[in-house]
Amino acid sequence: MSAAMPDIAALLQRGLTAHRAGRDGDAAACYARVLARRPAQADALYLLALVRLGQLGQRAEALAEATGLLRRAVAAQPGFALAQFRLGDALAAAGQAPGAIAAYRAALAADPALADAQFALGQQLVGRRDHAGAAACFRAVLAARPGDAPALNNLAIALQAQGDIPAAIDTYRAALARTPEAADIHTNLGCALLAADAWDEAIACHRRALALRPDYVTALVNLGSAVAAFDPAEAIASYRRAIALHPDYADAHYSLALALLLDGRYAEGWAEMEWWGRTSHGIAERRLESAPAWDGTEGDGTLVVYTQQGLGDTLQFARFVALTARRRPVVLEAPRALVRLLQTLPGVTRVVPRGDDLPGFEAACSLLGLPHRLGVTLEALPSPVPYLRADPAAAAAWQARLAALPGLKVGLTWAGNPALGGRGATDQADRRRSLALAQLAPLAGVAGVCFVSLQKGPPGRQPPPPGLALHDWTAELHDFADTAALMAGLDLVVSVDTSVAHLAGALGRPVWLLNRFDTDWRWLHGREDSPWYPTLRQFRQPAPGDWATPVAALATALAARAAEGDAVALYNQAVTAAAAGRREAAIGLYRRAAARDPGLAEAHNNLGNLLGSGEAALAAYDAALAARPDYAEAWANRGIALKAMDRLESAEAALRRAVALRPGLAAAHNALGTTLTARGRLEAALDSLAIAARLDPADPFVAVNQGLVLARLHRAREAIACQRRAVALNPALADAHLGLAETLLLDGQYREGWREYEWRWRTAAGARLRRAFTQPRWDRAAPPGGTVLLHAEQGLGDTLQFCRFAPLVARQARVVLEAPPPLRRLLGTLAGVAEVVEAGAKLPPFDRECPLLSLPHALGLRLGGIPAGVPYLHPDPAAAAAWRARLAALPGRKVGLAWAGNAALADIRANPIDRRRSLPLAALAGLGAVPGVSFVSLQKGRAGAEPPPPGLALHDWTAELDDFADTAALVAGLDLVVSVDTAVAHLAGALGRPVWLLNRFDSEWRWLLGRSDSPWYPTLRQFRQPSYGDWPGAIAALATALRGLAA
Repeated sequence: MSAAMPDIAALLQRGLTAHRAGRDGDAAACYARVLARRPAQADALYLLALVRLGQLGQRAEALAEATGLLRRAVAAQPGFALAQFRLGDALAAAGQAPGAIAAYRAALAADPALADAQFALGQQLVGRRDHAGAAACFRAVLAARPGDAPALNNLAIALQAQGDIPAAIDTYRAALARTPEAADIHTNLGCALLAADAWDEAIACHRRALALRPDYVTALVNLGSAVAAFDPAEAIASYRRAIALHPDYADAHYSLALALLLDGRYAEGWAEMEWWGRTSHGIAERRLESAPAWDGTEGDGTLVVYTQQGLGDTLQFARFVALTARRRPVVLEAPRALVRLLQTLPGVTRVVPRGDDLPGFEAACSLLGLPHRLGVTLEALPSPVPYLRADPAAAAAWQARLAALPGLKVGLTWAGNPALGGRGATDQADRRRSLALAQLAPLAGVAGVCFVSLQKGPPGRQPPPPGLALHDWTAELHDFADTAALMAGLDLVVSVDTSVAHLAGALGRPVWLLNRFDTDWRWLHGREDSPWYPTLRQFRQPAPGDWATPVAALATALAARAAEGDAVALYNQAVTAAAAGRREAAIGLYRRAAARDPGLAEAHNNLGNLLGSGEAALAAYDAALAARPDYAEAWANRGIALKAMDRLESAEAALRRAVALRPGLAAAHNALGTTLTARGRLEAALDSLAIAARLDPADPFVAVNQGLVLARLHRAREAIACQRRAVALNPALADAHLGLAETLLLDGQYREGWREYEWRWRTAAGARLRRAFTQPRWDRAAPPGGTVLLHAEQGLGDTLQFCRFAPLVARQARVVLEAPPPLRRLLGTLAGVAEVVEAGAKLPPFDRECPLLSLPHALGLRLGGIPAGVPYLHPDPAAAAAWRARLAALPGRKVGLAWAGNAALADIRANPIDRRRSLPLAALAGLGAVPGVSFVSLQKGRAGAEPPPPGLALHDWTAELDDFADTAALVAGLDLVVSVDTAVAHLAGALGRPVWLLNRFDSEWRWLLGRSDSPWYPTLRQFRQPSYGDWPGAIAALATALRGLAA
């Protein structure tokens, strides 16, 4: 031995003594001196590495230095088991699992009895999901250290991960026998008991863990998961405590999200759902992380919406794409099995299979992140169905094949996809949501039903129980578009909580859900229906694991459905007839179905829809509601029918009942909005229409109705935006174009407004008024010469206003004007008109034609180019002189009054407008107090028979006025005409007489916005309602002005 050897041994001993005394600096110095002399001295390398490992919390570089020292130690002495073991620890601390596992194996190869290395290796293998290998390691530890509680606990974890729940439970119990105060083992046992459906024991274990460690965050989360199915509020409280202790604990936030959503608290739930991306599963499935995250704002840049979770989630959340597409162009990335089906989704620009190259985009968002960004609540959940559709040809082919099956055709899915297992809670959920096909044996006894398998994967190969005949064509179903086509031919789908249920719901097919006790959050707590899918009905386990009860209930319901027999067949025939446009046949079939089974609410409801409005339709809806009082669609349809009958208060009540029953029923919110509009509650109407738009952003009629209300509120630019959106959603929708036209004209945008106004002929009302002339339409590009027929199309006031364009046409051609009988004589005074023909009389020959209200478009009229020279109509001079002589006897100013329109003269739209433009004569009582004025009635019709209020003297010679020529002669002798928005105002304006217009707040387009004059009539002054329905304010302003005139 050399002389240096005693010095090295002494230095090592001195270092060990200092090390054991906690003097790490002295120990490290000794070891370093050894290594200065012997750089490959294994003991010094190992011991100095231990010192550095002890300094991990003090020196950032300590781990890397320790790892290097240990590598040198095992290189110098390959069989150095302790150095290999500690190298494994260092690599594990650095997150280098493969290296750590190799080091631990090397340690055990050198010393198989090194139990600590076995334990550490087992922990690493658990992290690598090698649970069998981990279990072998922990068993080896227990062989060396029988009863070791940590080894028992970890062995139980490995057994549980392998699915051996009974063995795991026994092993946890053995560990607790050794360490009964170990809170972590109590909560682990609780998780295993929950997997065994021993819910009460599981909850007790988690509570015991928290009694031992009240601040144990993991136990708080586990307790929340165990109690959520019984009491979501307690689960939420438990998760909140965990988050208070550990604010960045992603699993606690995500679990809180699920409990909030289960409890229907969607706004907060969606916000907490954002934490999913930070959970271990979310991190593993992160996608497009480098892309800018969408914040919900509008823009022109493309948004990629990508899927992260299951097929069912994608089908469920696809409904939000159309709503998102209102803010940005959307490209949807989706699983390949869904691509063909999702291409039927409204609003999506393109569907890209997951894994394929994406087009250029500006921002990205996960599909499940959309509700948070869109502000979706339970009360305003978009649930219009169908929002996905089967291919018509493929669906027809399946319907033909299925027609050979007798009775009710019912699709069956009894299991989830076990391939999605292996992920702890996900695996347990799949086991709990699934049945064995044999458990559906009670369905075999239901007569009048043919069952069709929709079950794919290994469960689909299970043999059916005796008596349950199952038709199986699933080998022909290659993706969800194929399944959708088959499903379109079924009468009903019965499914456990898997993607098939979502598919049926998205297609609007009747679907009965066999649901587990600890339901997924989306089905909510304590409900038998679903706000996500109007056609879905739930059959829930009353207790964990009890499938027998819901299967029996479903069999009973199925038997009742099948017993309807012919009624259902008649109903289905009626649906087919209605879809084919055979209305009368469909009505007869629905009547027969309802007579055969009075409890078939759908037949009554659909019958009412075909009957339209009126008492017969109401009776049908009442029968539907007698059969099913909570039938939201029937309440909505009843409300729509009542609105059409002008029974607005009852309509509102019915529609409010509908939205209370089904907050996601967009059509009900839309109808409620139009009913509130008709009742003059415009702001409330906008609120309802906004909900409808969120629920069904692809419905152009909602946008049309929003535009109409906004225009009435003087918010023209917003109204135009809504109406343009309606046109974009359905470019062929005439009502959208007409609404846009009228708002553009109201806003003074005449060039585009007149062009859009030509769409009036394609509306239902306009089509009834359109004349079937063979002659071409006249416009300013027509060659000069020939005869042009100009014909009235709407009300008397429209004719008086638009006849002014006849002289312009007369510059190019001979003009024949067809007019309503009351206007014929007066219009004979119009310059340039060669002949006036009374409507209904034989027309003279003509070469071209044009409706009067199409002349502005034909002439390219702009707001500044209105021909407003007055008078352009003239009274008969002799008749006018006679009236002036009679009126001379009246003292003071002679003022004509017209206070109501003629409700019998509906314009191109049905005329609830008449109610808003008219007022009772009694409302003008205040004018009687104005001195120096004599009032003359110009009011014809029923309103003219109203007695004047006390103090208002009214001279009435209207019985002598047989047409507008007579009225014009009387008006010529008056100093002023005061009129609501009716033909009298236009007459006075066309005669060039002073006219004051009492105008409603939601003015008609011709009077423009924000003006007290009129570019159409230079002598006209407007007195508008200062707010909606405020006639007293307008009348008071007019009375003040009248006093000034009379003074």
